[in-house]
Amino acid sequence: MEGWSLPNSIFILIISILYVLSAIIAAFGNTFSLIVLLQPSQRSKSNKVLTSLGASDCLIGYVCYPAALWFFNHIDHEVSALFKKVAFLVGTWIICCSIFSIVFITYDRYTRITKPFQYHEIITNRRINIILISIWVGHLITSFLCTLNNTFYIIFINLVIVSTTAALVAGYYYIWKAVKQSQTDITSLRGIDREKARTDIRLAKKVLMIVVVYFLAFLPLSIFAIASLVLKDWVQPYVAYMYIIGAFFCFSNSCINPFIYIWKDLKFRRACKRILENKGVCNLHSQQ
Repeated sequence: MEGWSLPNSIFILIISILYVLSAIIAAFGNTFSLIVLLQPSQRSKSNKVLTSLGASDCLIGYVCYPAALWFFNHIDHEVSALFKKVAFLVGTWIICCSIFSIVFITYDRYTRITKPFQYHEIITNRRINIILISIWVGHLITSFLCTLNNTFYIIFINLVIVSTTAALVAGYYYIWKAVKQSQTDITSLRGIDREKARTDIRLAKKVLMIVVVYFLAFLPLSIFAIASLVLKDWVQPYVAYMYIIGAFFCFSNSCINPFIYIWKDLKFRRACKRILENKGVCNLHSQQ
């Protein structure tokens, strides 16, 4: 990031407004989602993975957005090398945790649809805990390695984006393949089987939305990272603009995740409604 030139003040003003608005959505949207997910009625294997995603996206709103915004507004100032490394490490760590939580959620959905009878044998609480711990600890280590070498970071982040996109696309393909027959024969189904087929179809559409949003969010950062490595001399004057825009799109995934994974879920909305109703009753009693 050495040799960055300062973007013009109008660009910084516009991007700062966008960063602040997105940070508010990511922070408060994911905070409220976590409050609901941690309710006793919402404790399940799938929601445990959603909690990991909500925690990482919440940190993006509270930590990554403000740190990036401060850094972009002080590109022309002397910033300590330690602060840069710590901010870079924490940002990479949180984003990778969010990415791999998404992949794990897709695998969980895939298992629920394609292997409903073996689901509880394959996705156990112990395995969920091991995978989530591996995601958070493993990417803390790889993020530290990224701070040591810029080339390693570019290669690593592109491998992450390519591999996780491939995993999400494959997950969607197999999920859709599994529900295609149900969609064809849904009129001939009755009762529980018919409702399950409809649920599977909705879930397949949700996974497609996941793939598209994820790809669009991380594609700019991937392109800019490759360009800064391969076309270093040509893009040098625009590096600051590229990474500011790329980081914004990357972080914006945390604003959309709560709506895709949580708010579109009927059970979650009902739990949210109960919390708000209980809060309203408590406020009414306190006033009396």
